[in-house]
Amino acid sequence: MNYEKIMAVLQKGLAALPALIAAGTDVMPLIKRMQAVASGAAVTDAELDALEASIKSDMDEFNSPLPPK
Repeated sequence: MNYEKIMAVLQKGLAALPALIAAGTDVMPLIKRMQAVASGAAVTDAELDALEASIKSDMDEFNSPLPPK
């Protein structure tokens, strides 16, 4: 397991949570995935990549322009 990569992905997720919560996003799926990674169980690179992609997708949606009024 690459602990540096695990910590980097968890750090991205933790940094994203306040903004996502403030925007009213359901963050429980993200928290559950992060909890699974932080549990100490074996984590594959594919699982970490999927979690990182999920965080990026959530933040991309958060940062997308609002539709015109």
